[in-house]
Amino acid sequence: MTSEEIILIKKSWKLIRSLDPMLVADVFYSKLFSLHPPLRKMFPADMQSQYKKVDGYAEYAGSKT
Repeated sequence: MTSEEIILIKKSWKLIRSLDPMLVADVFYSKLFSLHPPLRKMFPADMQSQYKKVDGYAEYAGSKT
């Protein structure tokens, strides 16, 4: 990764972290399932626990940049 890409990721991360984590997860999964509908059946009907996992993964990934 270039230094410019790292800076872009860090700036984007700050913006995303300022949003409601549940909203970010909802948008992420809505986009994922609209692009790849067969994936929906791989996830639980109630996505709340999955949203929390995404927030945790995103926090971890953001801390590694």
